[in-house]
Amino acid sequence: MKQFRATVRASGLVVTTIVFAENTNFATKILQAQFGANNVISIPTQIGHG
Repeated sequence: MKQFRATVRASGLVVTTIVFAENTNFATKILQAQFGANNVISIPTQIGHG
């Protein structure tokens, strides 16, 4: 698993969050499921070397 950082809208606030996924596409799908497709503001970017 790799770590991905993304900016999302949660309860009207813009926050940065981290998810664990195999790749960027999976990270995006996880964030869309958690926060809603319209609330994912940035494309997840991998952090670290995992």
